[in-house]
Amino acid sequence: MNSRRELLDRMAPYHGSFLHAVVRDDPVAQNNLRVSGQLFSPDWAAVVGDGLWAVHQSLRDVPIIDLARSAPSGVYSPFAGWRLWAAAIVRNGGRVGIGELHTAWLASSEAADIVHAGDVELALEEARRKINPDAASRLASLYLAEDSLRGRKHLESMFGTSQRDIMRVRIPSAIRVTRCDTTWFERYFDSGGDENLTRYWVGEVADPKSPKWEFLVEGMIEKTSP
Repeated sequence: MNSRRELLDRMAPYHGSFLHAVVRDDPVAQNNLRVSGQLFSPDWAAVVGDGLWAVHQSLRDVPIIDLARSAPSGVYSPFAGWRLWAAAIVRNGGRVGIGELHTAWLASSEAADIVHAGDVELALEEARRKINPDAASRLASLYLAEDSLRGRKHLESMFGTSQRDIMRVRIPSAIRVTRCDTTWFERYFDSGGDENLTRYWVGEVADPKSPKWEFLVEGMIEKTSP
């Protein structure tokens, strides 16, 4: 992990208009949006907050073997981080379900899917550390798409619209922003292949006529007018 001073010095706006899909029943995200119209990645929040920095451990620095063995402590990306967390629980013989009061426990086939998704995220993080170590980590980032019809359809295909709202945002401050083509992620998820990991992290485009860009943001995003 870089020193706090180094991270503060590299913070800067990342210009452009983007789209973000926010979970409707996420109380933390919804409260932050209601109060300030802003959301932040874990490392960015730790850097700007004195108390949090003193106890924060970035998932960028946790050994891969430790991420596989146990659910990560601290704060992580709701998307990739949750996959990692849930997969670790299943690997250790635990159960994963949906809902706190009346939990709907996942079937064994669904649990196997969770472990596969967690394995994919582990492979991507391990590849990032080798191929592009200064890139934003999927485990500690907010995920954005380009502000276009194609970007909106991209988010809808990834998350659907039943549980998420798509909003237009800007990036006033970021430690890191990394643009990757989701096509390589999808290909690795379906069939593996180290070449797909490499193409993802070097920012290669699969189809220049129809790229599927996702922006990994270790920073703060702010809701803008529709």
